[in-house]
Amino acid sequence: METGKLPLCPMEPETTPPRISMREIAARLGVSHVTVSMALRDNPRVSAAMREKVKRTAEELGYRPDPMLNALAAYRNSKSASGIHSAVAWINAWVKPEELRGYQEFDLYWKGASECAAKFGYRL
Repeated sequence: METGKLPLCPMEPETTPPRISMREIAARLGVSHVTVSMALRDNPRVSAAMREKVKRTAEELGYRPDPMLNALAAYRNSKSASGIHSAVAWINAWVKPEELRGYQEFDLYWKGASECAAKFGYRL
């Protein structure tokens, strides 16, 4: 061997086992991949027994969440506008409430309150 040179040694490529998917866990248990996803996130719509069964099977198969897929899902979810699901009531004591918005000042109050409510996810 020459001085100053490292011996040639072929490097073995590092082999990683194929990723286990939620669909594979689902197929093993005879449930949908959606059930597996919900169970792994402790969704209460999946029974405690099924959640435990899914988690145990995922562990046995060597399932690990894919951080890149999680990041992609979070990114995609952040880009979609969420609809308004809650309401705030506007109560007044006018004899004829439908006339209230006929007054410009009160109509502006209504519009401002409605915009503010929408900013926080409510409708007025």
